[in-house]
Amino acid sequence: MAKGQRKAIKLMVGGKLDRISMLPDDLLSCILSKLDTKEAVATSTLSKRWEHIWTFKPDLDFSDGLSSYFKPNKTQSRMFEEYVDNVLFQHDGPVIKKCEFICYAPSSLYAWICAVVCKDVQYLTIRCTTSEFEVQDFPWSVFTCKTLVDLDIIGKFVLNLPSSFCLPNLKTLFLDSVIYGDDASAERLFSSCPSLEMLDIEREKWDGVKRLSISIPSLKLLSIIFSEYTVSRDDADGHETKINAPKLEYFRLEDGTSEDYFLHPSPSLNEACVYSKCVYKVLQGLQYVRKLTLTDELMEYLEDFLREHDLPKFQHLSHLELGLGLNAGWSFLPVLLDSAPNLQVVVFPDGLVVCDHVNYKFFCDFDCYFSEAPHCLLYHLKKVEIKQFAGLPGESEDAQEPCGFSENNNGLP
Repeated sequence: MAKGQRKAIKLMVGGKLDRISMLPDDLLSCILSKLDTKEAVATSTLSKRWEHIWTFKPDLDFSDGLSSYFKPNKTQSRMFEEYVDNVLFQHDGPVIKKCEFICYAPSSLYAWICAVVCKDVQYLTIRCTTSEFEVQDFPWSVFTCKTLVDLDIIGKFVLNLPSSFCLPNLKTLFLDSVIYGDDASAERLFSSCPSLEMLDIEREKWDGVKRLSISIPSLKLLSIIFSEYTVSRDDADGHETKINAPKLEYFRLEDGTSEDYFLHPSPSLNEACVYSKCVYKVLQGLQYVRKLTLTDELMEYLEDFLREHDLPKFQHLSHLELGLGLNAGWSFLPVLLDSAPNLQVVVFPDGLVVCDHVNYKFFCDFDCYFSEAPHCLLYHLKKVEIKQFAGLPGESEDAQEPCGFSENNNGLP
C-alpha cells in the first residue's frame, strides 16, 4: 500500500475522508487564527494530527471572564494561571503577532508579558483590574520591543521606563489609569514614539504627573480625559498640559482639572471636541479647526472669561455644535458666531431648553442680542439643526420632532 493511501485511511472520520486535516500545517494554523485561543487549544483533542497545530497560532487572547465584575477566588485564579502558563509554554510559533490579557491581577502577569515580548509581538493589550490600593509593576522590556505597533495598557501599572529607549513602529497608544511616576517619565515616554499617530490618555489623580508635556510630530489623533471628579481642588493646583502636534487632525478634551493649557496650532486640524472646562489658550490652539463641538459648561465658563478677552478668529470653521441650556452661554453666542465668518452649519445636539422632569416645565433664557448680523449669517450659513426639540404639554407633536432648515449659498434669512 502506497504511503499516500495509508495516510488517507488514517484521516477517515465516520467513514468519510477528513479533507480539512489533509491541509498543510500553515493553512490549518491560518484557520485556527480565526478562533479564540480556548477554541483553538481545544482542537488538540480532535486527533494526533491536530495535537500541535494550535501551538503556531499567531494571535492569543486570555481572559479570566471575571475581572470586570469581581475578584476571582483562589481556585479560579489558579486554574486561569495554569492555563495561560501552559499555552505560552507550549507555543512553538516564532512570532506572537497579537496578544490580549484581560484579568484580575494574576501573580504571573509580569512573566507572561515578558514571554510575549520575546516573540516580537505587534499588538499588545493588557487590561488588569486590581483592588483600590493595589498597584503593579509593568515590565520595562515592553518599551524595548521594536516590533510593537499597537499598545493598550489599562490598569494601575507603574511604568518602569528605561533611561533611554525607542518604539520606532508604535502607531497607537492607549493609556488608562497608569502611573508614570513623574513629569519627566511621561514626557520621555511620548518623545520615544517617533511614529505615533493615535494617543488616547485617561488620567487619574494618582498618575504622578503635574505638568503633562506631549510633543509628537507624527501625531494625528489625540484624546485626553482627566475628569474633575477624580481630583480635589487642592490636588488640582499646578496641573498643566502642553501639546505640540503639528500634524494633529482630531483633538478631544475632557478635562476639569488642569489650570493651564498650551496647544500648538495645527493647520491640519479637522475636528475638535471640548467636553469640559479649559482655558483660553486651548481655543487659541484651535484656530485652524474645521468642525468644533463645545459643551454648555464650557460656554458658560467662556461667557464670563471673554468679558475681558477677545476670542480668536476661526477662519476655517464650517461646522459648529453647541451645548446650550439654562443660563448657559446665550449672551456669548453672537461673539462666537462673529468669530467664525465662514460658518456653514450650526447644530444644537441637546436642544435649546432645559426640561424640569418633575414639574414638566421648560426653561430657557434667550439672553442673545446681535448689534449687527455676523458675517456668517449674511453670506455662508446654510443649515441650523435643533435636536431634542421640546415644547409644553399639549403643543403639537409635529413641533416636537427634531428639526433643521437650510438655505442656498446666500445664507439664511
